[in-house]
Amino acid sequence: QMPRAHDGLLREIAIAIAEQRGERGSLVVVGAHHFGSDYNDPLYAAVANIAWSSVLLVEASPLIAATLRTRVRERNPTPRVPPARVIVVNEGVCPSSSPASELPFYTLDTRGLEGLPRWADQVSSFKYQHVQKHTSSMARKSNHSAAFLRTRIVTRAVRCGPLLSLLEAHAIERVGALMIDTEGLDCQIVAAQAWTSPRWCRLRPQGVLLYEKKHCDENSSKLALEALDHSRGCAATLGHAANDATKRAPHGYRRIAANDRENAVFALSD
Repeated sequence: QMPRAHDGLLREIAIAIAEQRGERGSLVVVGAHHFGSDYNDPLYAAVANIAWSSVLLVEASPLIAATLRTRVRERNPTPRVPPARVIVVNEGVCPSSSPASELPFYTLDTRGLEGLPRWADQVSSFKYQHVQKHTSSMARKSNHSAAFLRTRIVTRAVRCGPLLSLLEAHAIERVGALMIDTEGLDCQIVAAQAWTSPRWCRLRPQGVLLYEKKHCDENSSKLALEALDHSRGCAATLGHAANDATKRAPHGYRRIAANDRENAVFALSD
């Protein structure tokens, strides 16, 4: 069950999706984790019963991606989308325009460990420091020391590439909702997008953009907001109304759920 702290976030996302005009487009979740079964997923409840044209679930962890594929086959987490249109991709998204390549991916091996927080397998990342810092909070909530937990961090080579290239590779023609939860790279990924390039404009993104901001440092947070602020150069652009959840920015773009401490959320429109 979603923590009640997210109730307002879910309401605002649901309203923004309901206000979309025309074709719903695709739901794209970068950092899908156990989509549909994570207790702390801030988006799932608002998007589960939408008739998206397709669903792209991107998960860098090989183990979690395999589990997610099995779950999609056994119980489709988006019942109004045919299972054949729900695609699980074991790949990462990196804040770069360079071609995709295999990079070290760090995850905590939780097998056989009891008493860990239930989010312990959600902190895998291309940033070793991100996984390492979470071992301290895990240690405080379990009977395992941080030093021991750090010995359980394993490295795998995982393909990682630009977000736009990934969408094009899977024939995404229109983005209806985009969620980014990549455990430490979220703001950098948003900042790296050339939102007004012809390639992005052809996708005509609208609806909702959500990215996790709580792991972003001050500089990357600023760069992400600046990238969105300057993305008003084509018919389908992104924008935000700074410091005001209700004030509409030029062209009708607005930031929503501004009081949410963990996520940055924007309502997008043509």
